[in-house]
Amino acid sequence: MTGKLEATNQSMINNLNMKNKLRFYKEGINTPDNRILIFEVIKLFIQNNADQRRINLVTAKLNQKELLNEFFNDPNAAKNATKGVKFPGTPLNYVHGNLSGYFTDTEVVIALGLNSYELLELDKKSNSKCLIAIPSRINEIEKWVRITNAQTLPAENVLRPYAEPECILKEALKAVTSINPAHTGLRDHEQDAIKSMFSALKKYAVPAEKDIIESHLYRSYELPKSLIDAILKVYEAVSGGKKIAGKVSNEKSSFERWKANCK
Repeated sequence: MTGKLEATNQSMINNLNMKNKLRFYKEGINTPDNRILIFEVIKLFIQNNADQRRINLVTAKLNQKELLNEFFNDPNAAKNATKGVKFPGTPLNYVHGNLSGYFTDTEVVIALGLNSYELLELDKKSNSKCLIAIPSRINEIEKWVRITNAQTLPAENVLRPYAEPECILKEALKAVTSINPAHTGLRDHEQDAIKSMFSALKKYAVPAEKDIIESHLYRSYELPKSLIDAILKVYEAVSGGKKIAGKVSNEKSSFERWKANCK
């Protein structure tokens, strides 16, 4: 089994751009075959990336030590994480931390039991080259998978990534560049701009699906979840014909500008 796994996963690693972060996922923490497969992928990755310093296992909260014990099938795994114990089959130590205390480093990151939005937060914090997500159930991370185009292990039953927006929608969404990412919500002038943008898209019948918009915002802009949620709240109100704060202006000129930029 190991030889077959090595061939499959080596091919996957070779076919991906190593300058980008590798993102893998596998459902089920304590399945023996899953554990073997994940260990093999990590060993192969480390062989191809000599600059890795350690393996960081991240859970949503620090007290979720049972997830580490379950992952290693070892009742002392969490306790060992504080002592610098070697990760099986590698020269690297593994450590355990929680999401809020995570700091960036050159490392392999294994996320145990995190949901999509926690993984998106971890993705932004981490400059690691390899992130492996292991959820209890696949639906917990579907949005993260489809936004980041993470690869399943092995490459089967792949969740299709969200499509890129069509050109006019992509041009329209550039309105979010006027938003201050340090804020937790939209200011009045930002609310006006976002409402005007979505109103123009609706008026001129530009296809604009919520999942595609959300995916593009996470992929392309350094905005926190709170601001993306606020933008999507405006989208839902405008597309549903509901009242929401904000002034609408320049619908026609905005649409004409977007259209001209797409020629």
